Amino acid sequence: MFLATSRLGFLLDGIWSRFQVAVAVQETGRGVARRLEELKQRYSKLNSGTFKRTAHTEKQMKIAMTSVFVDDPVEAHEFYTKTLGFRSVDFQPDAQLAVVVSAEDPKGTTLLLEPRGDSFAKTYQEKVYGAGLPIIVFSAADLEKTRKELESRGVKFRDDLAKPEWGLENLFEDTFGNLIMLQGEETSETSEQ
Repeated sequence: MFLATSRLGFLLDGIWSRFQVAVAVQETGRGVARRLEELKQRYSKLNSGTFKRTAHTEKQMKIAMTSVFVDDPVEAHEFYTKTLGFRSVDFQPDAQLAVVVSAEDPKGTTLLLEPRGDSFAKTYQEKVYGAGLPIIVFSAADLEKTRKELESRGVKFRDDLAKPEWGLENLFEDTFGNLIMLQGEETSETSEQ
């Protein structure tokens, strides 16, 4: 019971933090545009090889959970588990709670499929999508094989977005208003050097 309570508390704290950020974004008026520019620069560095990862040590923090806004967490859970191959960590349809994790790394970073509602999240999600930016980046050991497998399961890659000025490629839609970037793990290894 303690684990479930602390996990729910963690999720609620995260949602409250996002709400506070949203209020700040709405107050500035230019916050979304500024954030989009930051994302463009970040993904440009990721693809150019200038993004450097550091080796994990016990003293460093690591990402435990992140989230993606979706229209319907229950339907998104189905897509992320059945189509993309993630494993369910916590799924409570009545509570609109869906958390998944990579099947290859079940103790790794979890992904909360967060209901966006009709709030700031909807505006943010639409602006990021409209700019052709990925909301999150997934990696695969064999990029070509994974892309073919996903396409065989009905995933639609956006080849029309393959080469914008900042160099993104292998973008696909999750059918819930998000673009997701798929990169090969060799890209990650190259950036560590």
